[in-house]
Amino acid sequence: MTRIIRRIKAAVKSFHDLTSNCGVKTFYPDEQRKTRARIIRDQLAWLLKHHELNHFYYLWGFDRASFDRPDKYLPEQGFCRLRDKANACRQFGTHRARYICMLQDKFVFGQYLKSLGFVTPEIYALADAEGIDWIRANRRQSWDQLAEHEQLNAFLKDALGRCGKAVFPIEVRNGQILVNGKQMQVESLRRQIDGKYIIQERVVQHPEMSRLYPYSVNTLRLVTLRRGTDIILTSGTLRMGAARNPYDNWSSGGIGVGIYIEDGRLKKAGMFRDSTGGRTTEHPETKVVFETFQIPFFSRAAELVKELHAFFYGVQSIGWDVAITEQGPTVIEGNNSWCIGFQQIHDISIKQTFLASLTAPNKPQ
Repeated sequence: MTRIIRRIKAAVKSFHDLTSNCGVKTFYPDEQRKTRARIIRDQLAWLLKHHELNHFYYLWGFDRASFDRPDKYLPEQGFCRLRDKANACRQFGTHRARYICMLQDKFVFGQYLKSLGFVTPEIYALADAEGIDWIRANRRQSWDQLAEHEQLNAFLKDALGRCGKAVFPIEVRNGQILVNGKQMQVESLRRQIDGKYIIQERVVQHPEMSRLYPYSVNTLRLVTLRRGTDIILTSGTLRMGAARNPYDNWSSGGIGVGIYIEDGRLKKAGMFRDSTGGRTTEHPETKVVFETFQIPFFSRAAELVKELHAFFYGVQSIGWDVAITEQGPTVIEGNNSWCIGFQQIHDISIKQTFLASLTAPNKPQ
């Protein structure tokens, strides 16, 4: 009963937050907006139809007086149920298996790609609170020996982490361990290790991507779907950091902008997660105009993720994180739990394509 009461209170608070101070929340301040009464009616109608509140209401521009296309969007939780059901289990002949763990574990994912010859950042080591297993040397060391690895410049990542959480830049310089650029004692670092972590090569991005924003590695989120025996690229966005933040994650204050997947050009407007940043047609620091920007090696990146998805034959849809280096694209991660709400900000055609892929007979290639 206590849990139910907490959930009801949280839902009431969310409803109040979504329907108050509507003018402040808008991403379209230059357009005429709906009244608060109309916004409340919209949220109630969405709730009755989809059994969830619409947390992307303002990001999708539903608050504009001219907006009349709610059926073109998939509700987030409803989409997650469809996505997870399609990705949950695959049957080949009389055998059934769950394949998403190959995407969820960064160590398994990285080593699998390496074995297939796909370009991905090298994993130097697998670590836990008790010690570090260095892959190339095939030896285990204590954390006290980490300072011996002079000039190490890598990322320390939770092997099962999501949304850029538990990711730390780590360096060894002059016998000192630096995390996020600040010296840290070994014991303090070790206490932060809960479960399995990887030590992974840092990616140096293409100069053109640095021109867009130099303080983070700006990554592409490319979504591929299995439709029958075909793999299709259905949607793309580019995520970049802002305010000198070293992370490109949208949830960490970054900017997301849509990609024309036909040729890799950026769309006109980028979006921050909240309306305090709002919509912008250029990066606020570098002043690069988005619609004039061409992603280097985009066609190679598009073909790469389609080829790679074929080797994840037990997964129906994947959201790939891809960085662009001077040598070409490199695959950082594959996500079975990709978010359609973020993609629908820039591409409303994804609903139709995604639903159509679910009805196609999926067979291994």
